[in-house]
Amino acid sequence: MRFNLKLIISLLAAAPSAFAALEGSCTVNGVKGICINTANCKMSAGQSGSANYYSGYCPNDPANVKCCIKKVNYSGRTGTCINVNSGCNGDLFSGQCPGSSNVKLCLPKPS
Repeated sequence: MRFNLKLIISLLAAAPSAFAALEGSCTVNGVKGICINTANCKMSAGQSGSANYYSGYCPNDPANVKCCIKKVNYSGRTGTCINVNSGCNGDLFSGQCPGSSNVKLCLPKPS
């Protein structure tokens, strides 16, 4: 019993680090994206733009989690869904991207 308890505790302690990059930042050809489940990398109803996912950019996550580059046309500008901790040189908007409140649409400053 003691061995099993130690094994269970060590597995539970390791679990969060195994999936640490979920909703984390990724970059494909210089474009920021987010590591999310491929089923969620899509345009929502009423949105225009594009959503594509790329393999090999989210190595700490399960096979169905890939780098999603979602570009959304919003308020006359085109932005990209990013993890807010990766930095945005512009304005952040909620409700346009998949994931938690840490994932928002980054619209570049108007030129």
